[in-house]
Amino acid sequence: MLRRAGLILSAVLMGVLGLLPTGAPAQAASVTVTNATQFTDTTGAVVHAHGGGVIKVGSYYYWFGENRNADNSFKYVSVYRSTDLKT
Repeated sequence: MLRRAGLILSAVLMGVLGLLPTGAPAQAASVTVTNATQFTDTTGAVVHAHGGGVIKVGSYYYWFGENRNADNSFKYVSVYRSTDLKT
């Protein structure tokens, strides 16, 4: 009985995975980044996204990362949105 349930669950998961959209990997234009400089957002505020990651959804890239207080304790998670990872 468990084997049959496992086979049914596998078939359902494969069907769901088949519905997910597939596409080409995200690619951004080549940009030179200078070390020891702070990134700023479109308002000129310093970007805080330490230990972050980037995902692409539709035509936007989202950069998530940690923002810390002056005493280095956790403050919150910041998120930034860009169409080209440069601006």
